[in-house]
Amino acid sequence: MKVLGITMGATANGKQLKDGSLAWYQSDNNILVISEEQAAGSKHAGGFEASLQKFYEKKRSRPDLVAVSSCCEPEITDVSALEAQFRCEVRVVNHHLSHAHQAAWTNGYRDALIVVMDAGGNMLEPFDERGTDWWRYCREQFSVFECVDGKISLLDRKFSAPYDIGLGEFWRYITYACDFDTSTKASKVMELAAYDDSSGDAFLEPYFDTDLSRQLRNNPPNKRLLKELVLKQCAFGGRGREITIGNIAGWAQRSLVEVVVGFLNDYQRQTNQELVCLTGGVALNCKLVQAVRARTSFEDVIVGYCPSDKGQSLGNCLAIQSRRPKAGSRSGLNPFRGMERVASASDIRTRLGEHQQTHIVEKGVGPSSVLRLIEKGFIVGTWRGRGEIGERALGNSSILADPHLPGIKERLNEIKGRSIETPVAPVFSKEFFSSHFGEIHANYTLMSETVYQKSKGGEITSSMSHVDGSIRPQVIDEEAPSYLARMLAEVSPARAKKFALLNTSFNGPGRPMAGTVDQAVSEFTDLGLDALSCPNNILVRRKDVRMEATLDASDPDKMFFEDLEDFQARSSAFGLHQSVEKRERFLLFDNYIRWAAQGRKVTTIRFKEGVLSIAGPKKLPLVETKDFKQSAMQVQKLEVEVIGFTVKKFRHLDRVDAQRDGFEKTSHLKQTLKNIYPRLTDDDYVTINFISILANQDQ
Repeated sequence: MKVLGITMGATANGKQLKDGSLAWYQSDNNILVISEEQAAGSKHAGGFEASLQKFYEKKRSRPDLVAVSSCCEPEITDVSALEAQFRCEVRVVNHHLSHAHQAAWTNGYRDALIVVMDAGGNMLEPFDERGTDWWRYCREQFSVFECVDGKISLLDRKFSAPYDIGLGEFWRYITYACDFDTSTKASKVMELAAYDDSSGDAFLEPYFDTDLSRQLRNNPPNKRLLKELVLKQCAFGGRGREITIGNIAGWAQRSLVEVVVGFLNDYQRQTNQELVCLTGGVALNCKLVQAVRARTSFEDVIVGYCPSDKGQSLGNCLAIQSRRPKAGSRSGLNPFRGMERVASASDIRTRLGEHQQTHIVEKGVGPSSVLRLIEKGFIVGTWRGRGEIGERALGNSSILADPHLPGIKERLNEIKGRSIETPVAPVFSKEFFSSHFGEIHANYTLMSETVYQKSKGGEITSSMSHVDGSIRPQVIDEEAPSYLARMLAEVSPARAKKFALLNTSFNGPGRPMAGTVDQAVSEFTDLGLDALSCPNNILVRRKDVRMEATLDASDPDKMFFEDLEDFQARSSAFGLHQSVEKRERFLLFDNYIRWAAQGRKVTTIRFKEGVLSIAGPKKLPLVETKDFKQSAMQVQKLEVEVIGFTVKKFRHLDRVDAQRDGFEKTSHLKQTLKNIYPRLTDDDYVTINFISILANQDQ
């Protein structure tokens, strides 16, 4: 049966809902999930309209059944409009039940305790004279389900009375208490908690153990109410110390941990379940998950790859099967269920637009070559394969960098528009992780839990950890269809033991992860990344003289030399025995000087019949010429720095050589060289000089 899962973009009373998506389900191995924000190109977009349009562009099939959910209102009762739109049966799925099914089946468990924690699901009573303010009604905030032999049933609810402040609502208040202007910054509170300096002298008891929690009634319009009350409580207690934002965030984190750990220990004793699945937006708190593992007796603690409302559409598809015939499998329900990325080199060149002349588009660059670029200091975006579902970039929609580069975390945060202290998740091979951290759990492949290093020092750099020493790792799942797995597969066992990268999502501030080729190229150029790895092993990179010289210098098959002295020492090893003419100045056509200034041209190719024309000093005067006649030459107040040079036969010049030199095609480059050097033949050697134009301070 073909099932279409959707989430509504607004309630029946017009409240806008966020984080929409669409899911298409035919079997465990035939799933497509389209994020509404990627389809619409707008962060936190709700509904399914843009996703549906993208879906119809990919498939012409129609569903046999539609499964729909909403939140902040009673379960939908009138589905007539949806039935008319899709011309099939429409079933409504309870919001928290959808979360529960998505949590259980994406992890393949038939027996588990499932705990849904968020800011709110469906209301548990109909609207009446109290109006449409959802917080005035009984509603879902903390729901506990038990999965026994594949059947999921409701066990308990907490914080469901009118005006109750549950865990998600508490965290929303705390977000505003920490002076953020939107509750979408909730993850920042967890980061700020690391700056709490009051752990040895807690300024308040955990929130849910205080009279404050029993007195405070939920009133979302008063966003900063909790901060006012907390500061008032601290002043009343006579504490002679300034309360910082870090103190408030740390108090919130401790409060969350204490209440969740207490509840879960009670439910574990009640059910004797060995596994617990955490889901809902609160489950994105990685430090909470780590605390649950450490302070409960469950054999394992699992967070799925999409615990937020972005996973609702898939949960809806799974929930309509009241009892699945078999457990799901991790390989069958892996997180790479987004749209397939498709692009050709010409597609990418076209979308580069005005950047086409300052970038190089190269075919056939495999994962091992991209990894070498990263090791050389490149910051590389990946837009590969099928997109990841959920909040975490798992390699196919990532920005990757070498964690050993000085200042790399700060540079990544600058690129992403974040504060420089923001932690960046490291990526590890299983061998690397085991040697530094110990046992591997499923959450570590999904960046869903923090860890601490077993012992200080070693190969764990400061770029990998937060200020409190915590690390949110991603251990590469070698069976997953991710670009990181492909990279790891191409390295030697010895290198795999030390495999470590930094990974952050491929998107700029306030924008969703790139979903389309237009978004990918736009993000790449806007963020100023060094390179972008695309489908079909297409690599795009910014032209940079030192970057291009570094690439040739690192290739053992290239005849690259740093300078004349290096050439004289090593040239015979490559079979080069030609005489050398030392060049004391550089001639460039006037338009080529403009190309170099614009970043279009980073090399210049030289030929001298019977000899190799090589720069003598590293810096030479620049001479502008229109036709190479002495009368048309003029020494500029500029110098050319030669970063290095490569020696090649004319016949072996390729498209990358052409693009470095400012030409679109190899044929254009070769014809230009033939015009300048009429006696040049296919078997003649040319020198490709990597040049940077400098101001001449002496003139």
